[in-house]
Amino acid sequence: MSIYWLPAYFEVRFAEHLLNLSKALWKNLPCMQIHWQSIIESSDSTKIEKATAKGFLSTWKNNGDQQHLTCIMMDILRDIEKLQKDSQKSKIIMTDIELSKKVAVDSITLMENEPYPGGNEEKLMNCLADENIEETNTDIVEEVLRERRNYFVSTKRYWSAVRKEIVLSCKEFLSQRLTADQENIIERMNKFIEARSSIETIQTGRTDVLNLFGEHAVSCFTDDVISLYAADKLPPPLEINNSTAKMYHFLQVSTQSSIFSKLVQSFISLTPHSAGPERAVSVIRH
Repeated sequence: MSIYWLPAYFEVRFAEHLLNLSKALWKNLPCMQIHWQSIIESSDSTKIEKATAKGFLSTWKNNGDQQHLTCIMMDILRDIEKLQKDSQKSKIIMTDIELSKKVAVDSITLMENEPYPGGNEEKLMNCLADENIEETNTDIVEEVLRERRNYFVSTKRYWSAVRKEIVLSCKEFLSQRLTADQENIIERMNKFIEARSSIETIQTGRTDVLNLFGEHAVSCFTDDVISLYAADKLPPPLEINNSTAKMYHFLQVSTQSSIFSKLVQSFISLTPHSAGPERAVSVIRH
């Protein structure tokens, strides 16, 4: 039986670290269950050690809530890890990271009512079905008298409600990333990139030219756009369907010192990084 080392923690890509940690824990779980059972059956173990081992076995029992929660966490972290890696790629602009965020949100949306296709939760359920382990109806709450009063939790929560709350919370949180400060910039960039005529390009770029270079630069920007369209250098070919590729096409066809080129360079310099996804994971884990 193989044992997986727990990954070392580095101050980068916490989502990736947490995912690797969960994978190692999941792979080691059968060995851990055997170890806990051996402690319970050993005559050399103290009462405290046996009680602790029983607690771990109860928490990590097959088809228990903890196993399902771990699988859901691995499926969600997989999408956040992809978003985090996309945001750290070179030559990526804000519109691309917005697309990566949408992909992550759409992937998590698939998990609202059922496991992600091919994900860890689905594999767990298939494994339980193959082993003929009858799933307990955790949505039925038994009334149990408590020896000590708990002011925070009165009964066991519905499993289906807990699962949906986790998925919806993660989806809602990621949906809000880049929204507050960068949504307007991304919207203007998209309109500028997707413009197919000189009038559209001038109208979509005029506000940013005015804010960045001043009123005197608007006429120069207009001249640049008209010249590029007259020379059939704009709009970009239809086969170029990537925002980053279109931006670099703008740079190639324009004069380096022109206002049009400087505007494109300003858009490209607004490169996103992993701070957004990193903070998202940090908030979720706390």
